Amino acid sequence: MYFADECSGVHYDRHGKRTAELVRDAMKYYADTDLE
Repeated sequence: MYFADECSGVHYDRHGKRTAELVRDAMKYYADTDLE
């Protein structure tokens, strides 16, 4: 939900195109594999 907000995406994407998606996917992967 955080990354669906355009304002939040702009914050991350200023570091490179699609950075917000990369961070979102990394957080999901971490949650799915390392959290119980």
